[in-house]
Amino acid sequence: MDRPVATSPNGHQVILSGLGHAEDFWSYEPSASTQLLTSFYATGRVDTSRYTQNVVSFATSPRQTAVAKDLLGVVIGFALLAALWLLWVARRVRKHGAAGRKTSVATRAIVPVVLGLGGWLGAALVVLTLWPALSLSSELLGILAPSGLIALGLYLAWTHRDWDRATKSLGLLAAIAGALLGGWLGFTATSGLFALVTTTIGAAAAGNLALIAVSLVRERSARTAMATTPPQPTP
Repeated sequence: MDRPVATSPNGHQVILSGLGHAEDFWSYEPSASTQLLTSFYATGRVDTSRYTQNVVSFATSPRQTAVAKDLLGVVIGFALLAALWLLWVARRVRKHGAAGRKTSVATRAIVPVVLGLGGWLGAALVVLTLWPALSLSSELLGILAPSGLIALGLYLAWTHRDWDRATKSLGLLAAIAGALLGGWLGFTATSGLFALVTTTIGAAAAGNLALIAVSLVRERSARTAMATTPPQPTP
């Protein structure tokens, strides 16, 4: 590597090809720069023997447009994933009568994370497109967007196709009310992006508790009805 050295009565000028200013000098091969300085101060000689040729890269960092496209893809992907999961559970309920044990457990315990994040990201995309003046940190958006999809997912995982309309309506109202209440408690418990996490946890927990309460009331009503029904005489 060619390193021309310019001498003068008062010192030496060393040109290190491939390196920039002070930041490059101190960060690129510190042992070489240390030897260069210490040997000059000790003996007055310029020693650049430890330096190796630096390969200069002219690759640019990702453009902001590319980063924006990647973020848009993530937002749309989470929103679509949440929507597709709800459609799949709804199809199972319509076809088989219920979501099924494994699907129900997953939807009520694990999937709310996807539903909450997908709901908020989808709503944020709509807000940025149609109402750009609305803040993404607003309480209305932060509670309704994740809690709404979580409530719908919990209801679909809980309901049965053959139940009467009154039971289904009560369960849906309970899931919505519980998810909104839990989402509000989670949203107000903290701030920033972590509020989305606590909102999701609160909505899922309160929505599940509300549906458990409806199930207990339904079972008690069924037992009471069976106890008060007179036995049919045998022919």
